[in-house]
Amino acid sequence: MKTLISKLVWPAYLAGVAFLSYAGINSFLNASSILKDHTVVEAPIKLVNTTSRTKRGHTSTTYNFSYTYTVDDRDYVSKYSAVNEKGERFLVSPLISIAYSNADPAMVGVLHVLKRQSSLGRMVKGILIAALILGLFALFIAGWASPDDDEVDDDPEGVNSRDQSQTA
Repeated sequence: MKTLISKLVWPAYLAGVAFLSYAGINSFLNASSILKDHTVVEAPIKLVNTTSRTKRGHTSTTYNFSYTYTVDDRDYVSKYSAVNEKGERFLVSPLISIAYSNADPAMVGVLHVLKRQSSLGRMVKGILIAALILGLFALFIAGWASPDDDEVDDDPEGVNSRDQSQTA
C-alpha cells in the first residue's frame, strides 16, 4: 500500500498545483474582465440566511446575502457570502459597493473582492505559496510512504547469510 501511495504522491501534487493555478488564473481573468470597463454602484444588500459552525471551541458564522442592482431598467440579482465580522458589518450598513461590466451587466462582483482578485502579483504569490505548502505536504507523504530501512531486504537471496555461516 505504501508503495502505491509513494508512486501517486507526485502526480497528485502536480494535479493539485494545476487545479489551484487554474482557479487562481480564472479568478484573475474574471475580475480583470469586469474591471476593464465597469460601473460601480452601491446596492442594497439583504440577509438571506446564516450558518454557524463550532470547531475547537470557536464559532464561525457565515452570512449569506443577496443584492439587487438595476441597469437600463433591468433588475439583476446576485449573491455574496461573508464570515464573522465581515458579514456583520452589512447588518449595520446594508449597502455594498459592487462593480458590473458595462458590456455584460450580469458579470458582477463585490468591488473590494474584484480589486484583490485582479492583482497579478497577488495571484502569482498565492499560486507559489499553495505550491510550496502542497510540496511540503507531498514530501511528508512521500517520506511516510517510503519503505523503512528495516523493511528493505538488501540481500533477497540470502547470499551474505550463507557466507557468514560457512566461515564460522
